[in-house]
Amino acid sequence: MLGFAGLLAAGCTTTLDGQVKATAIPFRKNVIISRYERPVQAIVDVAKEVITKNGRLTGDDAVTKVISGQIDTRTVLIKVEEVQPTVTQVSIQVLTKMRNPDMDLAREIDKEIVLRLR
Repeated sequence: MLGFAGLLAAGCTTTLDGQVKATAIPFRKNVIISRYERPVQAIVDVAKEVITKNGRLTGDDAVTKVISGQIDTRTVLIKVEEVQPTVTQVSIQVLTKMRNPDMDLAREIDKEIVLRLR
């Protein structure tokens, strides 16, 4: 009975690549969104560098426009989208093994992207 109550308390989160994952902490902010006045390819290149510098690159999906990687035990997803010809939106999502958000690491990745764009 206690296990069933635990299942009811858990929720789901949608990842940037469109997958739905179970999480123990639903309804919590799990994505950092930033906009840069740079072309998409420049941001993609920098995002790959940041992931590779801190961990390992595990994927680059041209269809969903999501770059994925592993940093320590965290799953990192970075979605890069053109908003206007000169403006690119970057969404960063970092999840633990239990699929809970790690907003500290997401903010750190965002800072590293900004610093490498200068």
